[in-house]
Amino acid sequence: MTSHHPLRTAGLVAASFGLTLALLPGSAHAQDIPEATSEIALTNHSFEEDLTGWSSTTIDGTPAADCSGASSITTDQSTEGANSLRLEATGDCATPTVASDPQPLNEGDDFTAFADVVETDDVTELRLQWLAGEEPVGVSEPGRVDAEGLLVVRADRPAGADGVRVLITGTAATVDQVLVSAAGTVTEPQVTKNAQYFSMDAGFDEDGRAVVFTVGTGSATSPAILTVVDIVTQEITQTVEMPGLTGSWGIRQNPVTGTVYVAGYGAPALWLWTPGEAEAVNVGAPPMEHVGFLYDVDFDEDGIAYGSTWGEPTAGWSGAKMYSYVEEGLDVDQAPGFSLFGDQPLTSDAAYARPLTYENTTRTVFTGTGTGPGTAHLFGCSIDDDTDCVDLAEHSDFMRDQNWVYGVEARDGYVIAWTGPGNSSTDRLVILKVERDGDGALVAENIGEIGPVWYNGSSKPTDGKIYYNKNVEDRRIIELDLAALDALDLSGDDIDNQELIAQAERQTPAETPGIASRRWDTIEIPDPEWPGQTVVGLNAGGYLVRYNLETEAYGQFLVENQPQVSTRINSITVGPDDNIYTSGYLVGGTGAQAPMRPDHSTYVVGGQNEEMISHDGAIYVGRYPTGNIERFAPEDLQSTPAVAPQVVCEVGHDQDRPYGLLAVDDRLYFGTQAGGGGSAGAFGWLDLSTEECTVLEAPIGAQSVNDLTAAGGKIFGAGNIYFGYTHQPTEDQATLLVFDPATEEVRELTPIEGARAISAVTTDAQGLLWLWGHGQLVVLDPVSEEVLQRFDLPWGDGDGLIGGQRGELIQAADGLIYANLAGHLISFDPEAAAAGNFEMTEIATPRSVGWRLDIDRWGNLWTDSDTRLVRIVTAQTSAVAGVEPTPTPSPTEPAPTVPSPTEPSPTTPADPSPTAPSATPTRLPNTGEMTGLGSVLGIGALLAAAAAYVSLRRH
Repeated sequence: MTSHHPLRTAGLVAASFGLTLALLPGSAHAQDIPEATSEIALTNHSFEEDLTGWSSTTIDGTPAADCSGASSITTDQSTEGANSLRLEATGDCATPTVASDPQPLNEGDDFTAFADVVETDDVTELRLQWLAGEEPVGVSEPGRVDAEGLLVVRADRPAGADGVRVLITGTAATVDQVLVSAAGTVTEPQVTKNAQYFSMDAGFDEDGRAVVFTVGTGSATSPAILTVVDIVTQEITQTVEMPGLTGSWGIRQNPVTGTVYVAGYGAPALWLWTPGEAEAVNVGAPPMEHVGFLYDVDFDEDGIAYGSTWGEPTAGWSGAKMYSYVEEGLDVDQAPGFSLFGDQPLTSDAAYARPLTYENTTRTVFTGTGTGPGTAHLFGCSIDDDTDCVDLAEHSDFMRDQNWVYGVEARDGYVIAWTGPGNSSTDRLVILKVERDGDGALVAENIGEIGPVWYNGSSKPTDGKIYYNKNVEDRRIIELDLAALDALDLSGDDIDNQELIAQAERQTPAETPGIASRRWDTIEIPDPEWPGQTVVGLNAGGYLVRYNLETEAYGQFLVENQPQVSTRINSITVGPDDNIYTSGYLVGGTGAQAPMRPDHSTYVVGGQNEEMISHDGAIYVGRYPTGNIERFAPEDLQSTPAVAPQVVCEVGHDQDRPYGLLAVDDRLYFGTQAGGGGSAGAFGWLDLSTEECTVLEAPIGAQSVNDLTAAGGKIFGAGNIYFGYTHQPTEDQATLLVFDPATEEVRELTPIEGARAISAVTTDAQGLLWLWGHGQLVVLDPVSEEVLQRFDLPWGDGDGLIGGQRGELIQAADGLIYANLAGHLISFDPEAAAAGNFEMTEIATPRSVGWRLDIDRWGNLWTDSDTRLVRIVTAQTSAVAGVEPTPTPSPTEPAPTVPSPTEPSPTTPADPSPTAPSATPTRLPNTGEMTGLGSVLGIGALLAAAAAYVSLRRH
């Protein structure tokens, strides 16, 4: 395989099967092709406007005499829209040729043109004509139709050329959808929409107006945006970009200094902002080894800040921790800056100290922890003696058994903890009355448990009352009188008696449902129309709620003119309509990018999808954090309003990340990772004919199942000993799941000793199984289950917790396997490698990319770089003048055999397609050879591919 753009090749030849080989030194990641940031958009590229933008020329681009009668529009066949171009030789025009209108060239040294050939009986050719201004400076050699009906021509830009035209020649041909691309193109951000908000606080701006402070979630290249909303006018009064910050789960205004504190998510940093200033200040991170993010923040009477944190256990984080911070100029005895606060760690069974609050009468900071079942704690640490920390979870049998204390507020002798699974279905408010006894010890009494309470718990007590909403039909704001609850003297089985507790509750007269506020707060608005206290809330979507306690005036509004933020791409698939679909990280949303055209849409529907694949006209996704499998069709997004993906399989079993999806015959298989606190993943399938879902819990013990492929009549799953950012793995060896669809039995193999994860799997055109993990590339016979070859590579699969998400392997229609291994894009010939000759070609990229990967029907690679897609063209000219295209083997021809000392190439009746490369569907992510989904791919062979992305984990 030759290329006009830089490729580096490292050759490896094995002397015998099973020999481990090391790559040649100096094989580095190639990133040296120019980056095009705009598309070459041909006018009327699919002939929907008849011949507008096209004119008759000779084959070298000079004006033709009179060939207008040789070119016409037909509606008989097309690949996009209704129309296509028909070229028919006539007596006056032996070689009819049409040329596109000139287009300016973007960045790049070489360019490729593609055209679909719907019908051809004779010569059909494609050329690029180069222009300098309006003057022609050259014409490329022609490309002809390949065996899959695709015209491809690739050529270098001549010196001085700044424009291009596409020339199509045909004597009896129907042509459609003409596209041009530079070698490496970076698209616009794919998922751009109103910002999403994960925390809020009511306070006052520099002019004394009552406002809500919040942070719109961004990405590495689209920074988080601190946003200020006037509570009375509902208008955004100021926005401040915070470069380097993804978002925040904790924002509060210091009541002493007026400074707004932002606890950093995406980077472990604390940011301070003075209302009215143009910039916020990053003051750094607390002095904790391996701290990952900062979570909540609150203040004591003197203005000293206290914060909660998280770190990754496998990186050395020992457990939930807190810190304190003294702002410059604060009149206190402590020196400015960070200090550790409380026990380090408070507990080792929970990585998160998530919500945090300060209680004034006991001078205590409270934080809630969690990781999984039985790890919910509510720690209280004295600010006068931070070694005096007490776990108050013992006061609630319900709390002790839960995954989280997810929200907590306190004031005036009460602590209110929102605890449960964190999904608002069964979560409760556990209300504790606290004081210090004569010896200074913290004493607590459980006076009631209220449920089910909706996200994110309650407000701080104000005048002896708290405010929240329940997960009931209208979700109105509820006022609870704490003294009245205490007077009920609940205990034992009555501690959660909702009928009795209702005596202390008052439902507000709001006419509209409440919201899942990121925090409930109360504030005195300096406006006579809003006397006394007003309850304020803001949800993730920017809906503001305000309820005045005196006038009972209520309003719920969508804040207008919210900042638009682009989110990083979390998953990619080429859709059944050839568009490239993406899922937004953390805040969700769906992007749709036209291939090699400047046409792009963002849809607000859809969540954070860990995997996406196309099958049978639909797109299936694995949704975080529900762990469910969902489905949508392109037309669902294009309807008004857009229709959200529908759940087709509720996986359950405490799974939250479906990483592996595979379509085989009438089943959609899935492999998943356990949610917080769990250690055992799941494997299962959706019967596409009956819509029945089957789930096998812990099929390979305490491992996740992160990738899937089909080979030899079996389903193989990539095991991974990690299971989320919660705690250390319990196993030390990743295994390969082997599932027999006929018997529905599961077995395990250990093809890579010492591997923490088998990070990627695929099946080649011969039916052999390829694995990557622990820095090894392994080929395995799926019938005998014996390792045939093993190659050492210079890249491992990373040290992060989700070790199974570091790469991808894809068998392409040209017979090659393309891979992204820890961000390194390569291709190799699996037939030669299985026989002992491993030659790896690195693929240059226009910028650093991650680990996501898909291939379109033109053979282009699609990967992601933070918020943007990166397209890499690897196709070569399919045939030049005087040279016939190499025919693609027929699907009925036998597969090339692989020499083996013990087994023939695996071909069994249960495995119908270990045949020639053209018989193997190319992507439908990680689709195995049993899939039979070629119809989804449409016209064209996939001529090459590779790429990928490592993203942050959503917390």
